[in-house]
Amino acid sequence: MGAGTKKKVQRKFKIRGYTLQIDALEEILFFSCRFEDAEDEAFDLLINKIKK
Repeated sequence: MGAGTKKKVQRKFKIRGYTLQIDALEEILFFSCRFEDAEDEAFDLLINKIKK
């Protein structure tokens, strides 16, 4: 994962009111690797799960 992807994830979570620690960011990036064609949807899925 590149630095651009990390910033993208941090931005998406920050917009929704979450600040990520390094460990959480790494886990999210690891999770999103499974969904290479649908990374944005994977991030949104995680955010929605956290809200519940």
